[in-house]
Amino acid sequence: MAVRNKKAQEENAVNLMEALSEISQEKDISKEDLIKALEEAILQAAQRKYTNFDRISVNLEHKTGKADVFYTKLVVKEVEDQENEIDLETAKEINERAELGDEISFPIEKKELHNVIAQATRQILLGKVRDIEKDILMKKFSDKINQIVYGKVARIERNRVYVILATNVEGVLDKRDMLWNDKFQSGEMIRALLTDIRLEGRNYMPVLSRTHADFLLRLLESEIPEIYDHTVLIQKVARDPGGKSKILVSSKNEDIDPVGACIGPKGSRISPIITELNGERIDVIAWRENPAELMSAVLNVEGIKAITINSQEKVAYIEIVEDFMSAALGRRGQNVRLTEQLTGFQIKFVPFSQEIHRKELLSNLFKSEEDLSATKEEKTTESSDVQKDASSDLEGKLAEEKSEEKSSEKKTLEKEWAQKESVAILEAEEGLKGSTLPTENQKEVPLKK
Repeated sequence: MAVRNKKAQEENAVNLMEALSEISQEKDISKEDLIKALEEAILQAAQRKYTNFDRISVNLEHKTGKADVFYTKLVVKEVEDQENEIDLETAKEINERAELGDEISFPIEKKELHNVIAQATRQILLGKVRDIEKDILMKKFSDKINQIVYGKVARIERNRVYVILATNVEGVLDKRDMLWNDKFQSGEMIRALLTDIRLEGRNYMPVLSRTHADFLLRLLESEIPEIYDHTVLIQKVARDPGGKSKILVSSKNEDIDPVGACIGPKGSRISPIITELNGERIDVIAWRENPAELMSAVLNVEGIKAITINSQEKVAYIEIVEDFMSAALGRRGQNVRLTEQLTGFQIKFVPFSQEIHRKELLSNLFKSEEDLSATKEEKTTESSDVQKDASSDLEGKLAEEKSEEKSSEKKTLEKEWAQKESVAILEAEEGLKGSTLPTENQKEVPLKK
């Protein structure tokens, strides 16, 4: 009977080593690491079973797979704990060289050892194998965590997609990590963010995501050189995956516009990112130090009358015209939710009275009309002054023309009179030629009546 038990134990040991060899090939794990994991599994199983022993050790032969388990007693002068202590006299019967403070090992019976391995070692060993597998994956992908990876779609299940990554490692993309409008086909190449190495079922697998905020961040780095070389800094990213995103950016170089650098000429830089995200809208906003100005820029709506910031409670009270409240909230509260994520402030809207708003509009309108009428009056005054100046100029010109006309008429009359006088003189001279004039010696004779 004892020979059969010994033979069965040897066969079990051989089978165990063969199983380790198969696991080594299947999981790409070294056999030495598996043997070490098996020793630790047997030790943990023995410690669970023999809780009364303080010190337990395992000796596993790597070639044969034969395992021996021992519990150890401390050599003391007076025994207080029978399970873990032994007196010096008894210890010397086992080992003549034993001294106080030495440890004496005692083997656990093979039958009990076999039962321990059968019941507990398998589960513990599987856990150790998974830990080793995770360590191997972490070594392969440690530099790729939180980075974009490329892969080919291997198969599609109801709530997840399996993707073959580099070195033929299979990653998993769950439905919650996909965009709502993602549609994949087997064999298609996709991009995603590697977020973690996680136990999926019986194996550890790389976990992928296309909804994580860092996925957008890495896409921006890959498409925009100024972000990649840290000339343009991304202060914060807020995402509603597949719907809308808001990004706060700043620039180290005053000559570089951070918003323009991200968008590019005619949207050439931001367009490939929007395409990768299936049309997700992206708002790029320049960073501002003033919280109220930043809040207004991020909300990007009209009708804001005042913003009051409570820095201690991280609350922003925004007074806004009721007609613009819907635009400020956004579809299903999307705009205000992203603004809160981006600024770190809780937003509380205070409706601005429509009556007050109308009065302000009317006041502004009347003010505009008064300004307009004042401007008209000024223009009229200026026009009248101009007209007066023009009329005075005209009158002066007319007076000058009249004086010129009078002088010309005068000259004409004088010329006519001169002509008439010359004619009269000529006629008089002709009349005198036919008569004689009385001399001094001649006297006038009176006529007879």
